[in-house]
Amino acid sequence: EAVRNQRRLNVLLVVVLLPIVAFAALGWWSGRMESRAGGLQGGRLASCGAAPNCVASENVATTDATHAVVPLTGVEPLAWRAIEDAVHAAGGRIVTSGDDYLHATFTSRLFRFVDDLELRRDGDTLHWRSASRVGYSDLGANRRRIEDLRRRLTATR
Repeated sequence: EAVRNQRRLNVLLVVVLLPIVAFAALGWWSGRMESRAGGLQGGRLASCGAAPNCVASENVATTDATHAVVPLTGVEPLAWRAIEDAVHAAGGRIVTSGDDYLHATFTSRLFRFVDDLELRRDGDTLHWRSASRVGYSDLGANRRRIEDLRRRLTATR
């Protein structure tokens, strides 16, 4: 009976610990990967790839429910500081911020996965793109991030 219990415990440890270690390694690796932020391409944010781990308001068909998000309109021209503050408050670390472009990174708490957020202001419209550096699915994390930023920015109006 003791041998059987020890085997069960060993199997349980492998089944539980192996995925945790693998996800932690992926998180560590994503923090060392080169950014997936494409910057501005022809004055616009880059499109998303085929994987469902990216959302964007530019270069995405509005019928693409997997990737498309609605831009924020009615953004004040002088509100760039408020946008930076909202990104910080949401847990982002700003990498680059210019007059009309911002790149920030977000790191997940548990496994330390890194996602890239890009914002581009076009007049009174704020376009966004948020993408994971690793993995196929982000389980909706990037879409939730954009919706959180939308709530934060509309609450400051």
